Amino acid sequence: MGGDGTGEASGGGGRDETVEISPVDTEPPEAREPEEPEATPLEEPPEEPLEAPADEAEPTVDLPAGSSPAVAVSTVSISNPSNPTRNEEPNASPPPEQVGWSAAAAVLLNLTGLGLGYLYLRRWLRATACLVIVALMVWVAYANDASGTPWLWRILAATWAVATAADAWGLARTLPRPATRAQWLRPVALGFVAVVVIVGSHIGYAGAARATYSAGLEAQGRADCAEANRSFDALAGPYELTLSRDVPAAVQRRAECAAFLGAQQSEQAGALAGAVAAYQAFRRDHAGSLLEPFAREGTRRVLLAWAGVLRGAGDLGGAISRYRELLQELGSEPGAAQVREDLAATHVERASAARATMAGAAGDARADAMRAAMDDLLLVGRELADTSTAAGVPQAVLDTFAEANSPFVEGRFCDALPVLDYAITLPDAAGVAAVANGNRARSLSECALANFSAGDYSGATDRFEALMTDYPNDPAVPQARSALITAEVGRAAGVPLPLPAPIDAPASEPVLVYNAAGTEVRVLVAGPTAQEVTLPACPGCPASYAAGTESCPGAAGRPSSTIRLRPGTYYVLQDREELGPDESVNQPITVRAGGGELCVTVTTN
Repeated sequence: MGGDGTGEASGGGGRDETVEISPVDTEPPEAREPEEPEATPLEEPPEEPLEAPADEAEPTVDLPAGSSPAVAVSTVSISNPSNPTRNEEPNASPPPEQVGWSAAAAVLLNLTGLGLGYLYLRRWLRATACLVIVALMVWVAYANDASGTPWLWRILAATWAVATAADAWGLARTLPRPATRAQWLRPVALGFVAVVVIVGSHIGYAGAARATYSAGLEAQGRADCAEANRSFDALAGPYELTLSRDVPAAVQRRAECAAFLGAQQSEQAGALAGAVAAYQAFRRDHAGSLLEPFAREGTRRVLLAWAGVLRGAGDLGGAISRYRELLQELGSEPGAAQVREDLAATHVERASAARATMAGAAGDARADAMRAAMDDLLLVGRELADTSTAAGVPQAVLDTFAEANSPFVEGRFCDALPVLDYAITLPDAAGVAAVANGNRARSLSECALANFSAGDYSGATDRFEALMTDYPNDPAVPQARSALITAEVGRAAGVPLPLPAPIDAPASEPVLVYNAAGTEVRVLVAGPTAQEVTLPACPGCPASYAAGTESCPGAAGRPSSTIRLRPGTYYVLQDREELGPDESVNQPITVRAGGGELCVTVTTN
């Protein structure tokens, strides 16, 4: 310490303290004027006395030699470089500042829809209620397929955001305003950022949904439904609240994939019929789908495989049906040519199988087998003429007819008729019609004669009539006509009659036939030959005569006709509407050389 009256004191902690010493006043206390007390600023709180740290020594003052012990200390100043603030506690809180709230900030924060404005305004109950309501709205939206009614939920969300923003505005208007521009700007900027974040998040959310949907479409476009479904499931799950039309579209695409995968699984399991039905149902129910080309290809693939399986198993009819369905699917595409070849070959295979059954069949069964074979062969020639198989059809038709016609060749004429009845209906292109008609005419005649000889007058009549109707110029017709007359008479008389000579055979004995009754009559005479004549009613003649009276008074003036017969016994059939079946055949008559008269009349008891 120097002799200028100042001294330095050092203590622990490196603090420097300076003590200023006032000069010694030698005036007696009574002579001094009272000092004015020093004013203390009102805005500063009273200073608390500083206490020296415990580890610091009390400051000492060196007095000059000879000075009086009465020393007055006017000011003590403690300087601390580490804490330049005078008279403050190092850790004391600053005095509270004036606080205000921005209505604009509250509105912006509440426009997020999350109630952030309530947090800013310190309205904890409102903020909690807002979060609960938002969470409830999200849950209800998920539970009720919000994407199905997007505008309802958009309006609801907008209404909620505007309503909470308006409420925040009303609350903020009742509170103090920010005191400075900075106090206003900071929360407004925060609110603006919050709105931007929410809008940006929604845009990003919607963009992620669109990207996910696009990825699903891309996977579906290459028929990778397993990958596509992962994207579509995300649209219907985490991205439900985008309220985008992609969400219901994804649900539809998911259903398409489910149907397509079902068809694929049936195909892989070998359930070919079910796979075809599933693929066709998919194309019907989901027309325009990205999977439709794959379903169409699946249909064709399964139909081809199915036809091959059926053909190998001997189910040629089933194979033909599948090939035809496949041709409808293919249309004029290049693959149709091979399918047409397969179809033609299958038809010929079926014709050969039918032809093989004819050897053990007869009558109608043989005709049915021939019909089946001919139908297949002629179809190939008509509809599949551009195939290599069609070149062999004409010869196959002739061979089939020859085999079917073997009963005629063997003389089994009645057995040959069913085949020939069908053969004559074949088109001229088959090349068998002429032969079939000639064989049939002969078979009708021969079969009818066999029926007649066996006493089967009904069978003989049917065949003779068919011969006369279908082949009126055939040489066997005269014989058929006489046989028909005899068959009718024999059936009515109930007796077997010999086959008469043809109706145009020479006969020398003239017989005058006249009608003595008042009704028209058809007269059939059957014996060594046969004749038929129709006579009108006799004018003025009675309808019948009593038994025992003269029933044939003479031919003069009565309707009559002359026929020529050979000598022999004949049966006469009167065909009158008035006669019963027991009166229609008279007793046999005998025709002798020179002929005679035949009176036909009606006699009653």
